[in-house]
Amino acid sequence: MHRKGIWVLLIVLLAGLAPAAWAESHEEAAAAPSLFFIWTDHVTVAHAAAYEAETKKVLAKLAATDEGKKLSFSSLSGPAGYSYVLPLADMADFSKKSQEFMAATLAVGGMEVWDAANRLTDHGSGQFFVLRPGLSYTPAEPREAEKTGQIRAHDWWYVRTGHEPAIEKIASELAASYAENNIDTGWRVYQAVTGDDLPLYVVSSAATDPADHYANEARVGGLMGEAAQKLIQEALSHTRRVETTFARMRPDMSMGM
Repeated sequence: MHRKGIWVLLIVLLAGLAPAAWAESHEEAAAAPSLFFIWTDHVTVAHAAAYEAETKKVLAKLAATDEGKKLSFSSLSGPAGYSYVLPLADMADFSKKSQEFMAATLAVGGMEVWDAANRLTDHGSGQFFVLRPGLSYTPAEPREAEKTGQIRAHDWWYVRTGHEPAIEKIASELAASYAENNIDTGWRVYQAVTGDDLPLYVVSSAATDPADHYANEARVGGLMGEAAQKLIQEALSHTRRVETTFARMRPDMSMGM
């Protein structure tokens, strides 16, 4: 997680979050937490290699301490930089894990240990997401890429204000249609609960690479037929824009996962 001003950010997010998602596999859906905090270090391509090297040095130090062994987060790298996904049971758990992160950092020398990585980071941003199982689809027999693929395709659906019920209804209908047709490709829907461009839903799916994602998308489209296409077109009518990005799972920059 990026360090510059993170503790101020956490206080702001906690104060503004009303009581009330990314990297885990579909097979774990039933046991997965419903709340996630995702912190992104925005790093330019020119600084990526150096950032990784410096961050891994700190993670290795953390992993050697009792405090560091308590940390648990997964990491992904993508066009925006490096994202760290913290699964949470609830907001009280977020406070607890924030304290554990600080304790682990202090155990290896304090916030200064992150200075080298900080200098290679343009800026950081954090956001809370909730997993929406009722809008997601988990296949009974997923294709191999679903189980082993290290690429995550993220479709960012920026929904028109007030159109959330309509697009959620469409998502649930599409999931039901996939189940009826026994489609082997699933997806997970996460809803952003903080951020400056809401409403936002993120649809996450697994693949071996972008080409595999698009080829499989075309294959599934053929299997689902015109009815599914009509649902997708209807969903688009409720959105401001849709963007697709790809990220790679980074177990080498994760802890406790």
